[in-house]
Amino acid sequence: MRYRGMVKFLLHVAIFIFAYHLAYYIRFDYQIPRPYLSVIRDTIPVLLIAKALGFLSFGLFSGWWRYVSIRDILPITGGCTLGSALFAGAVYLYWGPYHVPRSIYLLDWGNTLLLVLAGRFVIRSGREMLGRRPR
Repeated sequence: MRYRGMVKFLLHVAIFIFAYHLAYYIRFDYQIPRPYLSVIRDTIPVLLIAKALGFLSFGLFSGWWRYVSIRDILPITGGCTLGSALFAGAVYLYWGPYHVPRSIYLLDWGNTLLLVLAGRFVIRSGREMLGRRPR
């Protein structure tokens, strides 16, 4: 597949956006107040840059997902943690400490971690179950 790296990157971007929205849904009991919709819209670009930098620094956009193993949990956790820390720091510096509810950072970190691990597990499981058969 010629564009495998781009597909992996876009899959991560989709996970980042979904995890961030899910954090708000969980925080506000599945009804996000109207003022926070603009907060989400304003902070999404900062979130994507911060998470991408966190994942890039741990080399999580490269490699073969069919070989994902237990060893990959620590780098993925590190990438999620660094991305969330960069995001929280950027929001704090640009908008102030109370622009995004503090619980969102932890919920987003947990959602991102679980979704990235689940995505890699599903891809590996699919490759093992539906992959090439020996001749």
